[in-house]
Amino acid sequence: MPTEVTVGGITSPLKATNLSVYLDWDNVGANSQFRVYAGLADTLWDVDGTDPGVGDSSWVLQVPTSGPYVEFIRQFLTTPVIDLTGATAPVNLSFLFKSVSEPEFDYNKVDISTDNFVSYHTVFSHSGGLTTGGVNTWTDTTIDLSAYVGETVQLRFSQNGDFGFVEPDNIFALDSIDVSDAGGSIFFDDGGDTPSSMVPSGFVPGNELLATLGPGPQPTPNWLSVSNMDVLFGSDDNVEPGDDIRIGVVFVSD
Repeated sequence: MPTEVTVGGITSPLKATNLSVYLDWDNVGANSQFRVYAGLADTLWDVDGTDPGVGDSSWVLQVPTSGPYVEFIRQFLTTPVIDLTGATAPVNLSFLFKSVSEPEFDYNKVDISTDNFVSYHTVFSHSGGLTTGGVNTWTDTTIDLSAYVGETVQLRFSQNGDFGFVEPDNIFALDSIDVSDAGGSIFFDDGGDTPSSMVPSGFVPGNELLATLGPGPQPTPNWLSVSNMDVLFGSDDNVEPGDDIRIGVVFVSD
């Protein structure tokens, strides 16, 4: 977002930014919701050496105990393009992960895409904690990707919070990410022991601009206008001029 705007040759500090949308949706469930958020384009991923899965460090995402992180958090760690056009089955993704999350509400995922995530398929999902004697436990996971032989793919690891409350100190950690075929490793990331080509990104939804239950069942198009949603001074007042932000549009199914 800019810090200043110029109108009629006069430059002034940015004081308001309004968002307007048209929406048409079929609200079948009584509690299904349509939500719009504005939030920081902020990543919480970091390389940390406190408790690596192997080696000296690992990728770690930890939800802060304060700040605009209490709902609908989305955090991504994405591989570069991985070339499977010459791969020989079986092709497997293996990785170590550690997770602490609210069961059935906050969850970790791995998605795969052949078109830069215009579309994708979820190949792994986990919700809840992984502990042994109260201590966070590293777990080894292997996923068959043989169906993607002949393609170029990307993998995206993500932390996903529900729209109600994301518990502080939730953790998703990754190490020793390996894509291999019958001939050996095709892609490998060691959690920061050596320079990484993984790309961290995220969305921290500080401002809930809209939350509506909608009009009920709509078998025919019925476009509604929602205007003048204040991006700067929405419900949480966490977006400021000069921030890099994202707009999140969410359908919450009952």
